[in-house]
Amino acid sequence: MRALEPKRLVLSIAVAPLDLLESLGDEADEIVCLCPQEDFVAIGLLYGDFSQVSDGEAITLLDAADESVVSA
Repeated sequence: MRALEPKRLVLSIAVAPLDLLESLGDEADEIVCLCPQEDFVAIGLLYGDFSQVSDGEAITLLDAADESVVSA
């Protein structure tokens, strides 16, 4: 991403282990993590529903999100 020369690069993530966030410090100007975890075991433990979705469902959801950003 740095090669694209953004004015500012912000990495945002819902959940991540603290050591990973620390190791990514040079990759972004700012890192925002809603739920940093000191004792990270598995991401699925932190969500009420972390069930798998099909490729088709993922594509549909991403397309819908892309359309909402374009129309905003």
